[in-house]
Amino acid sequence: MTNDQDLKKFGQVVKSTEKLQVLRINCWNCQNITHHGLDYFCESLKTQRFLQKVGLSFPNCSQLTDKALQNLSEGLMRLPFLKDLFLNFTECSKVTEEGFFFLSQSFQRLKSLNSLYISLLG
Repeated sequence: MTNDQDLKKFGQVVKSTEKLQVLRINCWNCQNITHHGLDYFCESLKTQRFLQKVGLSFPNCSQLTDKALQNLSEGLMRLPFLKDLFLNFTECSKVTEEGFFFLSQSFQRLKSLNSLYISLLG
């Protein structure tokens, strides 16, 4: 995936899949993905109430901003059975403490969460 449209297409596939329990995405070469693309993807999470494990890796996404993490946190809060969460946002230079605040707020609301890994280097 290299841009917002690619992420939107993937989100459409996720949205059409029923009772998905595990979702892992590794986006290498994703410099052109913005909060709009992540928002499209997070819309697909509305249909995935059975997700238990989510792994999202967006290294080197120089266009991602705090708004992207806000959208992601809103999407994650829609997953009542989420147990394991892996997030990699290394080298995302436009993300600030405010974006991570949105994420931390969603973690507090995920009552079923047992395992959390976050990589925020760079």
